[in-house]
Amino acid sequence: LHLLPASQTRDKDALTQEGVARVINELREKFDWVICDSPAGIEKGYFVRPTIFSNVTNHMAIAREEIFGPVLCILPYKTEEEAIQIANDTPYGLSAYVWSRDNSHARKVGARIRAGQVCLNGAFGDMKTPFGGFKMSGNGREYGEHGLRDFLEVKAVIGIDAA
Repeated sequence: LHLLPASQTRDKDALTQEGVARVINELREKFDWVICDSPAGIEKGYFVRPTIFSNVTNHMAIAREEIFGPVLCILPYKTEEEAIQIANDTPYGLSAYVWSRDNSHARKVGARIRAGQVCLNGAFGDMKTPFGGFKMSGNGREYGEHGLRDFLEVKAVIGIDAA
């Protein structure tokens, strides 16, 4: 999949819109898909309609590579164990989402997912919540106490009865 070169676009927003639209159109030819209707009132600007691809497996590139646009892949699973395996079988790990009727169970499942942030039942963080990924999604943190650590200089003074 290739994005348009910058010379073929008017600006950065057009590059994003046209490139993502091209990727989505290429993928439509290969997979079952459902496209959502555009929200009413959007007649100008840079907008790509949200697209949902179904019948995707975790071994397909569309499930393993990031498409920086409104794209969702539906990966079916039979057991909770399989769902956790699918969630962890990725080179990325920025965010994950767990939904359950049982909050305690959601927390147990969330603890098993390798991502920098796991949101349970629609919860979201604030400026005090550390934000950052695992694996290829990065290793640093922003926000919260952990985000401030990158700006600190730690000094050790050693010897002669330091009090």
